Amino acid sequence: MRSTESLEKLVQLLKDSGLSKAQIRTAVINNPRLLQLNAENNLKPKIAFLRTFVQEEHLRKIISAEARIFNMNLDHNMKTTVSLLREYGFEGNALSELLAKQPRMLTTSAKHISEAFELPGNLGFTKGSKMFFLAFRVIISVGKDNTVRKLQNLQGLGFSEEQVKTMCRRLPHIMGITEENVKRTMDFINSGNRSVEFDGFAKETEEFSSFSFALRKRLLKEIC
Repeated sequence: MRSTESLEKLVQLLKDSGLSKAQIRTAVINNPRLLQLNAENNLKPKIAFLRTFVQEEHLRKIISAEARIFNMNLDHNMKTTVSLLREYGFEGNALSELLAKQPRMLTTSAKHISEAFELPGNLGFTKGSKMFFLAFRVIISVGKDNTVRKLQNLQGLGFSEEQVKTMCRRLPHIMGITEENVKRTMDFINSGNRSVEFDGFAKETEEFSSFSFALRKRLLKEIC
């Protein structure tokens, strides 16, 4: 059992890091082990490391949403992950924003991050482009295996491999939509004389835009 003094030091450190009471509560809910950790030896060095490249606003979001970072080894996990992301082109504000939007990346293995980074290139995204990084974030969130399954599901609906790649490049968020909702959306599009023709689908810009618009309209709340 932790002493009251130790818990007070831990909570005070989080307050000093800018977290509100609600954010501290969320952090503890997300990682109950947090209350067992040492503020000086565990939390403080990791917060100091994050502060070297993360904006204060983003720091609060990261700690609150993914307090499991304090269960990780600073040198073997967190620093390795950050170094890898820098190798992939994330620096400065881009790195800070990425981690604020995907804080789980700090607790994800380097292997999974590497796999997620390779997939956009295989789908034809231009490396380093805005759409490439958007696809990378979606894949990291969903997981590579789940993403591959979703792409196979699209092919199962009648789209060719190239057509699926085209859809992903134009609408990366499609990789984050559940198979059930994709099917439901296809049913929606196919109803009321809005049939989608599969042959030559990727070549028809107007037809593709109709599909993208329908997906966005139907699934906006889920993918945003």
